[in-house]
Amino acid sequence: MENQGKRLLLAVALALGIVLLWNVLFPQKKPTPKPKVADQTEPAEKPRWESPVARPAQPAAKPEAGPAAEAPDPSVLVQTTHPEEKAIELDYPNVHVAFTSRGARMTSWQLTASKWQREPHKGEMIVDSIHGAFATNFVDSTYSLPPDAVWDVEQPSEYQVVFTFTSDKLSISKSFTIHPDALLVELAIEVKNLSGAEAKQRLALSVTDAQDPKLPTKQARVNRVMTAACHLNGSVVTASAPGLHANGPKERGGTVRWFGFTHPYLFFAIAPRNATQENLACNMYPVEDVPGGMDVDLVFSIATLKPGDPAVRKDLVAYIGPKSLSRLEGADDIAGFHTGFSDAVSMGWFSFIARPLLSLLMWLQGFVGNWGIAIILLTVIVKLATLYWTTKSMRSMKAMAALGPQIKELQAKYGEDKAKVQQEMMALYKQYGVNPLAGCLPMLLQMPIWLALYRMLSTVGELYLSPFIPGWIDDLTATDPFHILPVALMGLMFLQSKVQPSTADSTQQKILMYGLPLLFGVMSFFFPAGLTLYILTNTVLSLLHSLYMRKFDHSAQTMAAKAAAAKAAAAAASKADGGGPRDAARKRDEGGKGGKGGGKSKGAAKPVIDVPVDDEVVDDERDDDGGSDDDDDEDDAPATPATRPAKNGQGQGGSQGARRPNAPRRGKRKRK
Repeated sequence: MENQGKRLLLAVALALGIVLLWNVLFPQKKPTPKPKVADQTEPAEKPRWESPVARPAQPAAKPEAGPAAEAPDPSVLVQTTHPEEKAIELDYPNVHVAFTSRGARMTSWQLTASKWQREPHKGEMIVDSIHGAFATNFVDSTYSLPPDAVWDVEQPSEYQVVFTFTSDKLSISKSFTIHPDALLVELAIEVKNLSGAEAKQRLALSVTDAQDPKLPTKQARVNRVMTAACHLNGSVVTASAPGLHANGPKERGGTVRWFGFTHPYLFFAIAPRNATQENLACNMYPVEDVPGGMDVDLVFSIATLKPGDPAVRKDLVAYIGPKSLSRLEGADDIAGFHTGFSDAVSMGWFSFIARPLLSLLMWLQGFVGNWGIAIILLTVIVKLATLYWTTKSMRSMKAMAALGPQIKELQAKYGEDKAKVQQEMMALYKQYGVNPLAGCLPMLLQMPIWLALYRMLSTVGELYLSPFIPGWIDDLTATDPFHILPVALMGLMFLQSKVQPSTADSTQQKILMYGLPLLFGVMSFFFPAGLTLYILTNTVLSLLHSLYMRKFDHSAQTMAAKAAAAKAAAAAASKADGGGPRDAARKRDEGGKGGKGGGKSKGAAKPVIDVPVDDEVVDDERDDDGGSDDDDDEDDAPATPATRPAKNGQGQGGSQGARRPNAPRRGKRKRK
């Protein structure tokens, strides 16, 4: 049973290390679902290597005098107005927003908190300002928009911007409503048929981003590596910029919850209101004229616009900012429908642990004002919550160490009979109330917590760029730049393994003493500093707990004393059982002989004839001092004729005192 506990501890530790290291080095990617498009047209013979929506806007230029020239393509709408290109900038306490009327696009969304100055793009979420975000056009439709169209713009309030495009065929409006505190943008698009003929229009909306191909993707958190993403058919499909440029576009269709770009801690996504559950397409394209450029389009199903029908409206909501779980979950209340933004924060199997820990961590941060101190306090709280089981585990380990000598004796006694050794060991553990598996309990308790914290610290935007000690750890989601925490963790884990009682043999003890600190120490070089800080704090607390138990908890010493006393008592009992009866018989035989003189002892006589006597019959033979013969029978040393006085002064007392051993004792009835 003990060996099974040791093997389980080693297996748990190695499994934890392998899982964490594998997640760090090889992040899991979800399989790409097969396309499910109900009304998509057949794909072109050659793949489209650039989005038909986010076409590069032409340089701003003043329109020529006189009426606009007729478009060479009759399907391209001709704008009836010719406004000047205008830039709109909106400043809020936490974000700076900019629009351009050319294409009715958003050109800037920059987070302005001080910590974003340490970020590679200084908090700018729209890197590709050439194409911008929220570009609109029609795909496979009766009419399409000119790529360099300049829209009319008006600003009804400080939180709203409205763009309109009017031609003799269609009228299109795009209304943006900013929610700066929630980092949300509501977008309403309306299309109305102004022609006298029926038009079939398929609306498409586009967002773009760019990733510097020179930056290594292994440092995705630090180097701001964004990936194109679609929440499609219940799962998230992603594509990197190098993959799109090398392999071409990805075109998928089905149920689209949101589309955009994702990062371990950042998120830019647009969710459509899809009350009718229509099939949509989410397509990812490389942007050829931008190094590392990516484009993600949302394509609606074809809508038939008849003359005189009311405008067709599409409602969408966009989130642009860090992956703050509270904001992502609160987006549904503002949007009025389920956006699915919170699915971008995936905490794995242990989300039921990670989410409460995150809520507690956020509360602690609001109380102390520092995320690193909040992580330390969280560690203390978790340690106190598991203190009862950890204490029992340590006592069990100490008890097993105290029973070590008895276990070695069992192993030496039964040799190669492993089954017998295990049986006797279990009986020994049961006798002293020791659970050999209790030593694995701290690891079993901490493993899901560590995994939950790892997923939480690896995907929650609240900690992104949050410092612990400025100048040393400026970002708890990045690795320790000076490797102080990993080295300290390795040393303290080694010291803790030295302090803890040893219950394993030499080989297993060396694995536990050197292997685990080395394993966790190496992995901590790749861990976020916040997770390493948690493990380091937990190791310090465990070390202090072990020292306290070693100095003040005497349960193991008491058990060892009991075990030693029980062992001594068992040895004495065994000795008494082995020699006692033989010695007693020998003494009885020797006591029945009168020594060398051949005298017989009345006290040691062993009757062979059983004469029953009445209850009223008593021995009438008495000593000179009035004592009965029974008193002589209880003497320790046998009496001899030379030392025994005569009875009643009669000469025959000698023969009476030296009665034959086998002679029956005679009694007389008591005189009345």
